Amino acid sequence: MRHNNKINKLGRSATHRKALLNNLSESLFINGYIRTTLAKAKVLRPYVEKIITSAKKVNEESFIPNRLIHIRNILRNIKQKEAYNSLLRVWGPLCMDRHGGYTRILKLGTRLGDAAEMAIIGIVIDQNLLKRYNIQNFGYKNAYIYLSNYLIQNIPQPKLLLHLWTFSKMPNIKVLSSYLSDKEILNFSIQFDQINDLNVENWPIFNGEYPKLPLTISVEIKRKSEIPIKRNRRKKKATLLYAENKLIDIKAKENLIEIPLFTQHNILRVLYSPNKSNQIIEGSIEGKYSNLNSCEIIITGPAGRIFYQNII
Repeated sequence: MRHNNKINKLGRSATHRKALLNNLSESLFINGYIRTTLAKAKVLRPYVEKIITSAKKVNEESFIPNRLIHIRNILRNIKQKEAYNSLLRVWGPLCMDRHGGYTRILKLGTRLGDAAEMAIIGIVIDQNLLKRYNIQNFGYKNAYIYLSNYLIQNIPQPKLLLHLWTFSKMPNIKVLSSYLSDKEILNFSIQFDQINDLNVENWPIFNGEYPKLPLTISVEIKRKSEIPIKRNRRKKKATLLYAENKLIDIKAKENLIEIPLFTQHNILRVLYSPNKSNQIIEGSIEGKYSNLNSCEIIITGPAGRIFYQNII
């Protein structure tokens, strides 16, 4: 009986088992999915998800010492450069808005010869993400390749440029809003100014070029709601504030490169180019203007928040 023996050691020593998991995880981060035995897939799943969580924290953390701690935790297990770049620049941003459950296991049946149960373990790609970038007909293998190439080409490595972004001057941002009373829709646009002289503005140089600045735009609305409550045998109405971020729709216009991420209506990630003009983000919110308590637009860069405005 296997009391208090939940960990499957796969019939290997500790060092052999760790080397096996490291090799499997590197192949998973490079290809997006791998085919292996069901026993190995079940052991690999929690091992990989902890590494992806560290990659998420690298992208979220703005304090450099804390970011280095998470990077060192990753480098203890991931030694291959290609797997490390894919982890930080592909799967970290894509899994940013998921709270666990980054991988899935699909059973394939038994293998001829030894009748071992086989399975595919892969990182989850949301179906809405596939439709948004017109890759739903690619198949999983080509979809992984497309997203990997797209993100690695367009997103600079965070740890190399973070120190430079902290000393560079951020672009000027302006927000315009208008309310259509007949349709009960609040429209807004976020406009980014072009930088005329990059040398004067102290923009960083990476590989001999001016890199694009990754930005996270989040829009949060709060509405008013009155509900009756009982207090001292008298009915009163209490005003509560609740968020309905599903009703927010924001899209990036031309000259802005959108970074793929799991579906969320109130968060958008883009790459700002200092050389291009007419970089605009447009959005709309449904509902009565009188019921809106606040509409906060927050823009965050690699080194922290760079813009905040409440348009209500």
